Amino acid sequence: MDSLRHHALDVLRRAAIVLLGSLMTAATAFAAPPEDGVTPDTIVISRVIALSGPAGAKGREQEAALKAYIASVNAAGIHGRKIVLRTTDLDLRAESALAKIYDEQRPFAFFMFGGTAGSTVAMGFASPRQIPFVAPNSGAAIFHTPRNGTSSTSGRATRTK
Repeated sequence: MDSLRHHALDVLRRAAIVLLGSLMTAATAFAAPPEDGVTPDTIVISRVIALSGPAGAKGREQEAALKAYIASVNAAGIHGRKIVLRTTDLDLRAESALAKIYDEQRPFAFFMFGGTAGSTVAMGFASPRQIPFVAPNSGAAIFHTPRNGTSSTSGRATRTK
């Protein structure tokens, strides 16, 4: 059990590093308007995962680790900005639920949504709107296999040469 927990935390750490790298690049590349989740002081990222119910144990453990990691990053900030993680406790299955969350939170990026179903909804919502979707929390091939000359490893399909 300890090796499984260690592996899960390692995966979470790597996902957080990918997210932070993406945020740092974006923060220096452009100044997004507030409605895109970036203000002079903050970068808002949204996460939807079950924190309660049968699937909640995994989500709660990830959430605790993410909060600790983000707090350490926020001690220095990213070009003067703090990361604001907005987590919604929901076993996401419908795009309409995500649309409501997006309208309320207006994040810069989506991050580590829970499971294949939630990650699939997030990718379908984010891609046409060009919202970064970082570190899908799923082992499904759709998130890890390039298709038709595109790569979706960042969660947002981008053209490759």
